[in-house]
Amino acid sequence: KLTQENAEKEAALEQQEANMEQGLPPSEEVENEWLRYQHDMQRRREMVLLSNKNVQQDGSVAGFAQSTAEARPNAYIPDDIVGI
Repeated sequence: KLTQENAEKEAALEQQEANMEQGLPPSEEVENEWLRYQHDMQRRREMVLLSNKNVQQDGSVAGFAQSTAEARPNAYIPDDIVGI
């Protein structure tokens, strides 16, 4: 049984090496994995571009609300003290 599995794996390896010499993907599994990877990377780039576009349009970052409060004066910190 183990020798049969070994022979099958060696045959698969030889086929993959032959495919690579011809400029083809080693196997269908590898090709499908590569296509999924490329699709995922493209989707991530599109999400980043969409996120950047939304930030530019809104002028705010998602998850942060713009405050309507007045800025607090620095009256609590004396001017003559160098550091806190």
